[in-house]
This record gives sequence, structure tokens and C-alpha cells, in this order.
Amino acid sequence: MIATGETKTLDVASYFRDPDGGALTYAAASSAASVLSVSLAGTTLTMVGVAAGTATVTVTARDPDGLTATQGFQVTVATPNRAPEAVVAIPNQTIDTGSSSSVDVSGNFRDPDGDALTYAATSSAPAVASASVSGSALTVTGIAAGTATVTVTARDPGGLTATQPFQVNVRDGGGGAGLRDDFASSASLSDWEIENADAAVSNGVLNLTNTTRNSGRADRWLEVPLTDWTIHAGVGRADPAARQRIAWNTGHSEYSAVHITVGPHSIRVNGQTRTYNYSTQVWVESGRRFDVISELSGTSSSIREGLGEVTDVSLSYRNSQFTAEAEGGQLFEVRLDGGLASAWTEVSRIRLFNWGDQHTTALFDWVEVTGEASGGGGEPDLVVQSPAVDDDTPDPGASFTFSATVRNRGEGRSGSTTLRYHRSSNATISSGDTEVGTDAVGALGADGSHAETIALRAPSQAGTYYYGACVDPVDGESATNNNCSDGVEVEVSGGGGGGREGECVQGATYGRGESCDVYGTDSSSKLSFTVLSDGRARLGFVTGGNRIVVTGSINGVTYHFVASHQGGGVWRVDEYRP
Repeated sequence: MIATGETKTLDVASYFRDPDGGALTYAAASSAASVLSVSLAGTTLTMVGVAAGTATVTVTARDPDGLTATQGFQVTVATPNRAPEAVVAIPNQTIDTGSSSSVDVSGNFRDPDGDALTYAATSSAPAVASASVSGSALTVTGIAAGTATVTVTARDPGGLTATQPFQVNVRDGGGGAGLRDDFASSASLSDWEIENADAAVSNGVLNLTNTTRNSGRADRWLEVPLTDWTIHAGVGRADPAARQRIAWNTGHSEYSAVHITVGPHSIRVNGQTRTYNYSTQVWVESGRRFDVISELSGTSSSIREGLGEVTDVSLSYRNSQFTAEAEGGQLFEVRLDGGLASAWTEVSRIRLFNWGDQHTTALFDWVEVTGEASGGGGEPDLVVQSPAVDDDTPDPGASFTFSATVRNRGEGRSGSTTLRYHRSSNATISSGDTEVGTDAVGALGADGSHAETIALRAPSQAGTYYYGACVDPVDGESATNNNCSDGVEVEVSGGGGGGREGECVQGATYGRGESCDVYGTDSSSKLSFTVLSDGRARLGFVTGGNRIVVTGSINGVTYHFVASHQGGGVWRVDEYRP
């Protein structure tokens, strides 16, 4: 065997003899010169591998009288094994003690021969960070605060290797107060609540594509609110009309959220349209509006504006000082006073927004939130306040909104929990009433609050109903008998319902134990639609857990009915034609 590019020689004299003692001369030929080239000088045969394959070499010995003898032999030319290569640097990581980070390293190495690679990893400080590999998935776990170097080794079947080191910084996580997401794989999406957008991870970047205008977002609550905080993120856009925002909930009762838009955009400021590539807005609860802070908005050459380009942004707040940087260049540094200062003190939820047109895509390469866990050592106490509806006399099946505020009036921080909306036959709301919807509520510091609004459908039957909300208790709560709001009276007026008592209403929602009638083309025939106690629903003989569709003939009667599970045992009638 000979490798491509390799040269081998062979003395052929010992393989022939002349019985008359005559001097022999030699010649050689290759059956495939494109695979193996040969030449002869005296008795020395030279062979050079040209390309992978097989060739037959024929050597001819000739005596002085012209008589000959030949010998042939086969030579295999093989491509030599080449070592794997490191092609994309594995980024440094920052994780908390007790937390793990995973990344697929198959894209960080390549084998020039196309061989399958196996991977291994070692840590320079296993007491600080451990490293393990399953297939090509590398998992790094924070053990103790400190720094470690993790080295990943890729090995080919021939035993040749390539290595890549990267640094791991392990923080004292304080129980996992902060977060970091490098969007290494689609598994990251399970940690985020996606609304009004299609979310996908591609090449380590979150692509957030709006399904409706100005509303695509990915939300993630922190385990506990943070003070003295820093938000780092890599943001960009795939479309000119995408508008990427970093936003966070503050827990403040008046200034409850802050939005930072990064990238070229136009915005109204004091009645005039301004063009910026960064702007700061705060949500004002009393006015139900965003106010632009012009002093914290402007244009900077540090922000990358090209499609597909990502800008690393850093936002921090310490000692009333709010600082923003892009690619290491300062956008602003200001001292905040008064109400705004207290609004900026705390971060409880991070939001990644696409405030652009429908079908546009904003890019988020990574996001990290760090800081000090807020709240004292006392106990939390959650209550639900200010329940209200925007229409207290809706028609059957009509849409209306219900809003309420969850407040932590205790002395210690609360963990994340769930706000559950209920419908009742009396003004005393309890967790046993019919559940009609839910919302996630993040961690709240002492005296922190969070407002929520949900769209609901009135029942199909006229009558008096009461709507309220209950917040699930959290660990260590001082009192759990005050977690429900008062009931708000809603008088459902006549009309709707198809004119028949108990008939289902398109767009209406139904909770566990509730039912309505579905009529077909024969008005004397009907089926009963019922939400079961386990959260499933049944229409006639059809039972489903997520969706029920009956659009055909049953016993000669044609029905058209579609309903879907909204979560929490609440079903919505999506389509109904008697």
C-alpha cells in the first residue's frame, strides 16, 4: 500500500535472473497511471501514489538477445488519514453554581476525510466546573465559584485528534437568581414563553418571526427579582422592517416595564417623528402608554445596522446610575432620580421583542441577566387586587377583558407562580370556581406588583356571573387564605345563543363541568358538548384532549363544530354553524 503523494522504491534485480549469465535491462509500466506512476532507473523501480485506487505494475526484464520475462503485482493507493480540525471557536461561558449549560460541539470541528468524530472533554478545575459529553452534546455544570478551562477533544477513527479550550466562569448563583441562554439548540425554547411569533433556533441564534405586527416576543421570568443588575444580549435583524427590543419588568406599580430598542427605527417624540438606532421607553400604568425618554435615545456608530449583523448590548443599573453600551462603546450613562430611579431598581422578567412588521424576523444571539437577589428574609404574602372588566353587560358569547394586579404585600420575595381566572355564581371567588384562563406571574420583591389582563368570552346563557382571580400560593407564604380577589359582577344580556336555550355560542369558552348543545341541519336533533372533569371534552361520541372537530353527517344529520382546548380545562368554540 502507498499513500497519495508518497514515493516508494524497489530494487527489482533480485526478482529476475538470466540462466546464461547475461546482463539484464528492465522496464516498468502501470495499468493506471492516473492512480500510480512508475519509472525505472537501472534496477530501481520508483512508484508515486497519484490518487486513491488500485493499479497493476508490470516489470519486464530483457537479456542481450531480446528474450524477456515479466512479473506483475498490484499496488493500492490510499488517501492518508488527516487529523480533525477545529473550525469554530467554542464561546466562553458564564454559569451559576448548581446550573448547567449544554452546547452541541459537532459544528466546532470537522474531519477533512469525512470520518465520524467522537468527542471528550476535561476540566482544568473539576471542583469548579465539571464537563461531560454524550454524543456531540457537551454539558458543563457549575460546582463552585471560580474559573476553569474546559478542553474538548475530537478524535477520528485513526486516533488523530484536534482540541479546543474555552473558559468557564462559575458564579455564586444565589439559588439560580440570574439567567443565561446562548440558544445553543432548540431546547432553549422550552425556557421561554413565545407569544405572537414563530420562534426557531438556527446556528445558535434565536429567530423571532412576527405572526402579527408589533407584538412578537419571548418572555422569561427570573427565579427571584434582581437588583444591581446587568443585562447583556446580542441583538440584530434579518429583515429591514424588524425592530428588536430588550425589555424587562420592574415590579414597580407605576413604571412597570422598560423597553430598549436597538437598530434603526422611527419613533414619535413630543409629537415629532425621530429616527434613532437606539431608544428607551417606559410603560406608564396610570396612562396605559409608553413614554419615550429622549435623553436616553439617539444614534450611535457602535450599533451594527446590517442585515444579519449582531450588536452586543450591555445595560446595567447600580446606585441610581443607568448605563448602556453597544460593542463596548457607551450609549449613555445617567443618574436617575425620583420615581424613575425606583422603577429601574429591580428586574423580575426579561423580554425579547420584535416590534416590527408581520413576518419580519429579529435575531437574538444570546442573553444574560446577572445581579443581586432582592428582597429581605421575611415571608411573602400574595394578594390579588383591583379586579375589573371593560364591559359588565356583554351579550352572550361576546368578548370582554378582565384585569387584576398581583401584589406581594409581605416582607420577603416570592417565587414565580400562576394567576388563575375564575367564573362564579356569587361574589366570593375561590379556587374551586370554574377556571377560565391562566397567566404566569414572575417573582416579586417585597411590595412588588404585576398587572395582568386576559380576553374572555361571556357565557352563552343570559344571567348574572362573577369574575375574579386567584394566585397560587408560593413557598413560605405567610397567609394563603387571601390569595383570591373579589368578584366583579357581569350581567349577560339577552340575544346570541342561536335563539335556543343552552345552545353553544361560537367564540364562547366553557370550563370543567359546563356544557352546551350543538344543533345540526335537523333542528330536532342535537348533540351535547361537555367539558369533563379531567379537562378533556366530549361531543356526542367524540372525546378529545386538545381539539374536537365534527364536520360531517351523523345519522343523516350534518353538523359543523370545532372546539379547542385553551389550557387549564377551558375550551373555546372556534367554529359552529347549526
